[in-house]
Amino acid sequence: MPMRRDQNDNAARIVARDAGLALLQSASAVEIRAALQRLLREPEFATGADTLGRAVAAETDPERIADLVEDLTSDELHRGAMTLMS
Repeated sequence: MPMRRDQNDNAARIVARDAGLALLQSASAVEIRAALQRLLREPEFATGADTLGRAVAAETDPERIADLVEDLTSDELHRGAMTLMS
């Protein structure tokens, strides 16, 4: 149930990846119950959520992040040293 800011975009991404459903903020209890029943009953949602979770986990691997930060800072340090030398 996206309500503001980037929640609509996040909900659209989740729906597009078959990892969940989006409801209007005005959804009734009956609509919420029906959506929850679908999420629990239809296996493609569990599969989509698992796939999305694995993708997020791969993007947030601490070693990968450390390597990216190292690469960025070494490039910046190199450019800074070259600027000082010129």
